[in-house]
Amino acid sequence: MNIDYNKRYTDKQLERMPILVAYDLICRGKYYCRFHNAFWRNRRKAKEDAKILVKHIIVDVLKCDLDKVPTLITKEHFIKLRLGSMIDFVFNGSVRDAILETFPNEYNKFQFRETFGS
Repeated sequence: MNIDYNKRYTDKQLERMPILVAYDLICRGKYYCRFHNAFWRNRRKAKEDAKILVKHIIVDVLKCDLDKVPTLITKEHFIKLRLGSMIDFVFNGSVRDAILETFPNEYNKFQFRETFGS
């Protein structure tokens, strides 16, 4: 998909883009600072897209050793990477739940700090 980083896309156009393309536009484009809240609230694919982004952030952006994810990854990582609203709206503010749903059978909830994701 060819993206023009100097173009302002409508919300509907952003919603139809593959999520990693839309996220790249958010990160590099001049018109967007984050996904709007309704982007996560009103979409059928919100949970699927959110899991793709969680995996992308942990594996590709932060390059975190998967064994250390439960103790290293915090909500602040997602806020700095413009995905705080995704954690809030899709995973009810819980980074732990985001990670558990993104990496099923990889972790259990007891591996995370008690206040994790709050």
